[in-house]
Amino acid sequence: MCILHFTASQIIDPEIEAYYRVHNTRNNVRTLHTHEYYEIHFVVKGTLKHLFADGKSHVLNVGGLLFIRPDDAHVCLSANEEECHYINIAYSLNTVFELFKFLGDGFQSKRLLDSKYPPIAHLTQEEKRQFLAKFEKIVTLAIHQTALIKTSLRALLIDILVNYYSAFHFNDEPQKPDWLLHVYDEMHKKENFILGSERMVELSEKSHHHLCREFKKHFKATPTSFLNQLRLNYAANMLANSFNSITDIALDLNFNNLSHFHHLFKKQYGVTPAVFRKEQKIR
Repeated sequence: MCILHFTASQIIDPEIEAYYRVHNTRNNVRTLHTHEYYEIHFVVKGTLKHLFADGKSHVLNVGGLLFIRPDDAHVCLSANEEECHYINIAYSLNTVFELFKFLGDGFQSKRLLDSKYPPIAHLTQEEKRQFLAKFEKIVTLAIHQTALIKTSLRALLIDILVNYYSAFHFNDEPQKPDWLLHVYDEMHKKENFILGSERMVELSEKSHHHLCREFKKHFKATPTSFLNQLRLNYAANMLANSFNSITDIALDLNFNNLSHFHHLFKKQYGVTPAVFRKEQKIR
């Protein structure tokens, strides 16, 4: 089997340590290949088929995002007769290494790098709009503004890694449904998690029973325990990093029963909110 190998010097612009283009399946490389850099593929039109050396393939529709590692032998084809257009952004090995180092151990980059096939993300309609807006902002920069282009491309990569390839997306099978991942992400926003499970049901557009069953199946927790965890995490951060009163913090998080708040907090952290704050040395 013939597998081509592209070096960084062939593709990467040394001034921005990256490469960015809008490709189509009519004129891209049609042979299995690896490369000396990382790639992001984002489908903007049609359906893209990534074929790998072992015959396995991934099919991405519009809004599909793929993170390709240097050793992933692959070729990009149209999944049907329609021409497919996709954004291709390549980053140097050094750029990705430095960003992984910056993100730290909490990002768990090893899981991203060790997965058998390139990790896929499916963006919502709003996420597609935001991604395209950020990319279009980059391509409106003057070509000679290399420092700004370099920074903007790095900022986009951090956004992609943090928002779409965080550790929770790589839990073991079964694969989480897109609608459930969307709810999971949205419920991390304070405006949502303080509203409780009713907001989860609203966002999911599923029945309460179906949501609870799927959530427990995929995240090994009930929606209630998940939401309480978020609220308690937020409370602990406010106790440690603000001067708001304990009562104000609890009420702000919709803990209208202060005794219940104290009980849950002590169960989670082993001490009362007042002791926890004292231990954080907030004056």
